[in-house]
Amino acid sequence: MKHLAEITTRKILFERGHKNIVTVTLPEGHVNALHAHLFDADEIVIAGSLKVVVSEEVYNLKSGGEFQLDAEIKHPEFIGKHGVTLVVARSETTENNSH
Repeated sequence: MKHLAEITTRKILFERGHKNIVTVTLPEGHVNALHAHLFDADEIVIAGSLKVVVSEEVYNLKSGGEFQLDAEIKHPEFIGKHGVTLVVARSETTENNSH
């Protein structure tokens, strides 16, 4: 089932015009401290959950949740108790940067 969701999600992102699409899996309780990406990101959660904090806004995302973030926006990410798998489309100009 998860594999079908990943294929479907990749298709959605491709139809939005994205070409640089990766799948990212992070373990339960993982924290990405305050950071910024050098790329625009368009993300769709396919399993698990995560919380992203941008300025004073908190986004609690679970399976099916979507999130778009422009490059250079500082934010931390907190992974839920079952980990998270998300499909991320990154802007083409910085495809060597990690999530």
